[in-house]
Amino acid sequence: MGRRARTVLITMATAVAAALIPAAGASAGTLDQQQTISNFGGLQVAGNNSKAQTFTAGLTGQLDQVDLALSGMSVTTPMTVQIRDGSATAPGNTVLASASVPTSAVTSSESFVPITFASPASVTAGTQYSIVALNDSSGWFWYSGKTDTGSAYAGGKLYSSPSGPPGTGPWFEGNTMADFEFKTYVAPPSNDFSLGKVTRNKRRGTAKVKVNVPGPGGVALAETKNVKGANTRAESAGTVTLPVRSRGTARRRLDQQGTVRVGIKVTFSPDGGDPAVETARLKLVKR
Repeated sequence: MGRRARTVLITMATAVAAALIPAAGASAGTLDQQQTISNFGGLQVAGNNSKAQTFTAGLTGQLDQVDLALSGMSVTTPMTVQIRDGSATAPGNTVLASASVPTSAVTSSESFVPITFASPASVTAGTQYSIVALNDSSGWFWYSGKTDTGSAYAGGKLYSSPSGPPGTGPWFEGNTMADFEFKTYVAPPSNDFSLGKVTRNKRRGTAKVKVNVPGPGGVALAETKNVKGANTRAESAGTVTLPVRSRGTARRRLDQQGTVRVGIKVTFSPDGGDPAVETARLKLVKR
């Protein structure tokens, strides 16, 4: 995803930001983590035996798809697949994304089944997460593989939860040399942002502009001959505020005439993604 620039004219005190939703059926992100050794058989995912595989993200972005090696025998209910937080000792409890796998997606033979998440999970490179498979009946099988010298996948572990309601734990590590077969896909973080509400301080001749961002990252107002620079950071999707203060010729004109129009250039740099730019012109007033 390359640098994007767009120019808008702010003429009102408020502007409504439009949220972009990925189109249905959009292609998956980049293949990130995988374990494809298949020699340890299928382990049943049932109402009393949920399964999980922890993994370490190698890319920062939106995890929008996983592929799992599955089969089914007389399955009657869909299987739920979740992306959760994780650790070196167990899957976590916080669900970051969830999808339902229909019974029609599997046959009696092992095959990789693509599972897409309508609302992707935000992941950060170097952080552990978990893929959790749960079902309230029986007949689903998730396949695994092992090596004789070490773990089949060094970035995580295979877990089972043989008691309790589906997906609730407690979790127990399985064969230390085995891991489930899986693939994760991560799309670059969105850099689609917008400029929103402008609030003017007419006594000081300054303004504040709202910046609507899709996720964590840096937000910067470029310094020019007429505008002072400013920087802030968004820790999550939402709105941050940048101060707009005149300088140089624009400041002198504002002091003399009481109004001045200035151009602003705002850059949003999502964590792990490409920067995008919005430019606008706005009116400063001093009375």
